[in-house]
Amino acid sequence: MNVGEGAIHLSNSTSGRALLAGNLTGNTTVNGALRVNKEVGGALPGSSANFEFKVGVDTQKGAAAFNNDTRLGKAVDLKAGVHAVNFNGDAY
Repeated sequence: MNVGEGAIHLSNSTSGRALLAGNLTGNTTVNGALRVNKEVGGALPGSSANFEFKVGVDTQKGAAAFNNDTRLGKAVDLKAGVHAVNFNGDAY
């Protein structure tokens, strides 16, 4: 599964937001920036934003690749339920 040609965007408010992307049959590739409130790392303090990627029925076999710089900021969480995560850019 290829996700986010361009950017993956969450609109964050005081209640927080989450995006779950799951691919039960193979690997996941994220090609775009992970953005919150139109900014990389733009979550509001005290209101978390969550990006979660799950791969494969048995996550011991799947992989996720992030083909961009990953700058999330303090109030943004990134979870990957996979066997391997590859960052093909800088991770902040």
